[in-house]
Amino acid sequence: MSSFDSSLVLTQEREIVFSPVLSAMLESCLQICQLSAITLNTTQYAVFMTNCLHFIQTALLLYPFTSTRAQLLDQGIHDHLKNLISEQVIFFFLFLFLVFQIYKNNKKKKLMK
Repeated sequence: MSSFDSSLVLTQEREIVFSPVLSAMLESCLQICQLSAITLNTTQYAVFMTNCLHFIQTALLLYPFTSTRAQLLDQGIHDHLKNLISEQVIFFFLFLFLVFQIYKNNKKKKLMK
């Protein structure tokens, strides 16, 4: 991308000319990320994919002719973060429920003594 950025192709045409190369590269990168994360649980998968997409997006934002594709990755990042937040909320409420149950059981034991 760095070489292409300094090429003689007109700035306005770079995104169009580079689009097939970028599509092939992104498709391969995304497949590698998904295959690498296949054995992870839901939370781990969301973190891993968010990190992968953010890393790819950061590299794309360096060049004006890839910025449109970089912005498209925002939706994927948003979706994975939403899943991560949902998982964490469920975990938090389960934890609170368990703490409450322990407290309730301990209170009953003290009353029975």
